[in-house]
Amino acid sequence: MTRLPSLRPPIGFAHRGARANAPENTMEAFELALRLGATGLESDVWMTSDGVAVLDHDGVVGRRPLRRPISEVASGDLPQHIPTLREFYELVGSSVDFSLDIKDPNAAAEVV
Repeated sequence: MTRLPSLRPPIGFAHRGARANAPENTMEAFELALRLGATGLESDVWMTSDGVAVLDHDGVVGRRPLRRPISEVASGDLPQHIPTLREFYELVGSSVDFSLDIKDPNAAAEVV
């Protein structure tokens, strides 16, 4: 099988941002990843109880035994470090590639 040459250079995805140097899935981590040369960003998308799409890896907030799914928490009650999908789009615009893993089917319309 012959492999055709790519017309685009490879994408260097930063999984959850530059999580080795900043808290994962935060605007700080995404901004740092871009400054360090990432050409793509990856995160998971969840929906809050009031219909706001947010980025987080686990989809839960709080410490045990009070952990709650993001889907049960209003956006205004989330920890400040959890960015909204809108904030993410404002940061990346169309300048980088991104991979968003839709963890809540209700978030699909917000992603596209």
